[in-house]
Amino acid sequence: MEPPFISFDASPYLRVYSDGSVERLPPPDDMPPGNSPDGEVASKDVILDDNTGVYVRIYLPRGLDKTHKIPLVVYLHGGGFCIQSPATARYHDYLNLLAKQANVICVSVNFRNAPEHRLPAAYDDCFSVLEWLETGLDPWIESHADLAACFVAGDSGGGNIVHHVGTRHKEWKRLRLVGGILVHPFFGGQEMIGCERSSENEGLVKRCDDIWKLVLPDGANKDHPFCNPLAHGSATFSNLVYSRIAVFVAEKEIFKERHVCYYEALKKAGKDAELIETKGENHDFHLYTPHSENAPLMMKQICYFIHSSSSVIKKVQLPSRPGI
Repeated sequence: MEPPFISFDASPYLRVYSDGSVERLPPPDDMPPGNSPDGEVASKDVILDDNTGVYVRIYLPRGLDKTHKIPLVVYLHGGGFCIQSPATARYHDYLNLLAKQANVICVSVNFRNAPEHRLPAAYDDCFSVLEWLETGLDPWIESHADLAACFVAGDSGGGNIVHHVGTRHKEWKRLRLVGGILVHPFFGGQEMIGCERSSENEGLVKRCDDIWKLVLPDGANKDHPFCNPLAHGSATFSNLVYSRIAVFVAEKEIFKERHVCYYEALKKAGKDAELIETKGENHDFHLYTPHSENAPLMMKQICYFIHSSSSVIKKVQLPSRPGI
């Protein structure tokens, strides 16, 4: 029998082999849950579905008591729906920091990856986590989380999921999705716009196209609603359940024009939305260069967005608005 050969090369992210196996690049640098290095945040993993592998990593700031409940942030990691997990070192570090600085409980979601599980598998998994949170079965959530002040946040592919999860309307008894936070969301479209047309970005555009071929349903192109929320047939923006939405844009990334168009569509639909641009930075800079000058500023902007929301503002001392 001949050894398997590479049938689809989406380097530097992953390779798909003729036998259906997937090699993710580079090898994972996973971190276990536990106490943060400074001891300010505790984390643990909770398996929700043994069959699918869906689990959550919960981050709890130290020093809380049951008389004071704090906002809940459901975090959806990036990686083009194909790579990364809550255990990835950069995400584990970031969620420790977010829980501490924003004084929130974070629930980082491990959803099924493509190409083994194409969209909408990731959307289904993330929505199932919201359903689970409504039950309040976890003692950390039940004791310390304000379920009426829930935010859904994510970067890159996770930002895309924030949008699509938000279009699934559900009336819960306790859980209320106060805000959506989309950081450099991974969207696309058949027709190139803005910086995508630049010859210097040709290689990156192609790599992203390769990812979409692995992620979208068989036979779909980049105007499928999963990729292009502005395309014909997409769920209307007025259906988004979030009371407020923040869209973060990096000045140097090639999809920034799509983020602006997304924001404009939100405003046209009458949504309470704001666009926050970081000058001089590229896609997911806050994860890859967490000690850069602009990374702490973005964190402050996210903290402000959370604690200036109407259902939260009366319960906390509102921080001063950070510069934008």
